[in-house]
Amino acid sequence: MNDTYKRIRAGGRVRRWHTIPVINEETVAHHSWGVATVLLALWPDCSRELLVAALYHDVHESVTGDIPKPAFWRNPNLADVVDDIEEDVQRELGITPALTDKEKEQLAIADMFDLCFRCEEEILLGNKSFEDILRAASAWLWGVKLEGAAEKMRSSFRNWMKERGIL
Repeated sequence: MNDTYKRIRAGGRVRRWHTIPVINEETVAHHSWGVATVLLALWPDCSRELLVAALYHDVHESVTGDIPKPAFWRNPNLADVVDDIEEDVQRELGITPALTDKEKEQLAIADMFDLCFRCEEEILLGNKSFEDILRAASAWLWGVKLEGAAEKMRSSFRNWMKERGIL
């Protein structure tokens, strides 16, 4: 097996959510697959480049680890540093998908929806630690113009959250 493929697979093994209690462990590979499935659910005709980007979008975490969002909120410059690392790792591994602005937005939306699904799963198992995370993720989604299947998915989350008193 070549070194590049080993490094990509190592990125998939990175554990997520190491700073809060979780009921079910999640890796970058689990998350990336989730993002790809959301893309296909919302935009079934999305490009191969976008699917590749979904599968590899967090592979840099083999170098950085899964940095919790509150760290970025405390230090906005951290995002720039991590973006540089992400670009370096992707370039080194030859996984620099050329996405349009629309595709970048679709990837961000799918990433956020996967986060919402992850939160929902943990909450349903009794993990209330994910309620604030779900509120933050859904607040981001409420601020994005969505249409069609994406709007239906967002409405479904909103209703689910209201039913459980999370909103």
